[in-house]
Formats: sequence, C-alpha cells, structure tokens
Amino acid sequence: MMRHAYVDPNDPTKIFLQQPNGESQLRRRTYQPQAADGGHA
Repeated sequence: MMRHAYVDPNDPTKIFLQQPNGESQLRRRTYQPQAADGGHA
C-alpha cells in the first residue's frame, strides 16, 4: 500500500491515503444503487 496522502482540491479539509478517483465513486453508486437516494449512509 502506498503511504502517499492526497488532498482534494475541491475540499482541502479532505485528506486521502489513496489518490481519489471520481470514477471509483461513480462505480460505487453503480454497485450500490440503493445508496444513491442518500437516505441511508
């Protein structure tokens, strides 16, 4: 595992241990469509 830290340019308060990928977030929504409504987290 890489120990690099990435800061989200859109939200400097967010620090990622992994490089953030927008595609992975889209895939996560695709895998869990029930979470897309935002009612349950």
